[in-house]
Amino acid sequence: MPIKDEFPDEQLLHITTPTPWFIDIYNFVAASQFPPEASRLYRERLQNDAKYYIWDDPYPWRLCNDQVIHRCILDVEINSVLQFGHAAPRGSHYGSTRMAKKILDCRFYWSTIFRDAYQFVSTYEKCQKVGMAISRRHEMPQQPILFYKVFDVWGIDFMGPFPVSNGYSYILLAVDYMSRWVEAISTKTNDAKVVVDFLKSNIFCLFGVPNVLISDQGSHFYNRAKSSLLHKYGVLQELDELCLEDYENSRIYKQKVKRFHDQQVLRKEFQVGQKVLLFNSRKLRSGWDGPFVITNIFPYGVVELKDEHTNSTFQ
Repeated sequence: MPIKDEFPDEQLLHITTPTPWFIDIYNFVAASQFPPEASRLYRERLQNDAKYYIWDDPYPWRLCNDQVIHRCILDVEINSVLQFGHAAPRGSHYGSTRMAKKILDCRFYWSTIFRDAYQFVSTYEKCQKVGMAISRRHEMPQQPILFYKVFDVWGIDFMGPFPVSNGYSYILLAVDYMSRWVEAISTKTNDAKVVVDFLKSNIFCLFGVPNVLISDQGSHFYNRAKSSLLHKYGVLQELDELCLEDYENSRIYKQKVKRFHDQQVLRKEFQVGQKVLLFNSRKLRSGWDGPFVITNIFPYGVVELKDEHTNSTFQ
């Protein structure tokens, strides 16, 4: 029988692994070799740091300030060590400095341990939901609203959905900003047609056409049907001469209040693609929901969020 020197399924595979952070140090410790492109300053620093490292096959070790040797771990092991030191049953969710010292007490080491511990703790989801408290510094910047008479400015919004009762699951609510007069109806849906019918029958016919109608930027409020209605009934109301001075003083005062308020607020800049937590004020629950992904940004601090679990978006 002839001997076959070839294997039909013979393959040569190449395995790629990330280079460990200590590769240059241990090349110098083992063979006194520097990286080919290393500068003079880098070589001097490498030579100075190498005296603290020991190679004890199969692990590298480092002699730290406490005169105890610590095992140097690979980059792929860093996240699991941080997870164990912070969120394990005996991790106790310490702060970054104490967690890093706890890892050192377990005789583990890598060069960026304190920086990685701070990054891990500051971005850990459960700690963010529990440890972050809301104060006045977390408020949004003010947007002054000027009005001088009753029913001049209305705010409108949907509430719900609530448990269905006789087919109704939403409440459409409108509030006058000056008198706090409330108009509300129960609705079966929260679409543009409901908003248009409500404005014509409950606002325009009873109180006249307002100067300003304030709402969030939901699709049921910003659409062609509502724009056509406002254009049809739109009336430019001029201020009486006797009110001009008071109106101007009110505008100046509100600008001063806005400047003072905004100086006390932490300014936040949101970008599309960022992950954020949504504040939840319900009792006996976590103070934050999420994380959600920002998909769109609108004026006056309004953002559109996406739930990655359900792929639903909301504002």
